[in-house]
Amino acid sequence: MRMILNMCDKLSQPLRESRFMRETLQQYLLDNIPLSRAMQVEVLDAGGTGVSVWAPLPANINHGGTMFGGSLSAVALLCAWGWAHVRLLGSGLSGHIVVQRSEMDYLLPAASAVRASTEAVDEEDWDKLLRAVRRGRKGRIALSVRLEDEQGACCARMSGVFVVLPPA
Repeated sequence: MRMILNMCDKLSQPLRESRFMRETLQQYLLDNIPLSRAMQVEVLDAGGTGVSVWAPLPANINHGGTMFGGSLSAVALLCAWGWAHVRLLGSGLSGHIVVQRSEMDYLLPAASAVRASTEAVDEEDWDKLLRAVRRGRKGRIALSVRLEDEQGACCARMSGVFVVLPPA
């Protein structure tokens, strides 16, 4: 019985960590990035494999009844920035994360809420960033985000480069 409890505890630890990181990221965005509150952005997941955020249509609607392109861009940037923030925290490091470059492809009008999710990152790229930050240098990483409407259709994609500036 003890062995089963230990196994269950080991399996539930990533879930607890994911919930903690999700709640931590949500609170950080609300406290430090006022736009996230105005847009009513909600962090859905902030686990080791990625970050997903959600934004409702009513708070981000344009004159045509679909989601404003600027909101789609902001949601994508918050999602990618959030991924870097969570991964940096998980690595025990701190730094100032900024977007260096981003590009949006708007594929379909989003006539509903959207979910933005980070796409897989090469762990070697992340390790290279960490090595740079540990040496007191800035690190860079390319990140991509996929935005889907409530029907699961990809309505936009963002690709960007984010920079982590080491603490002063």
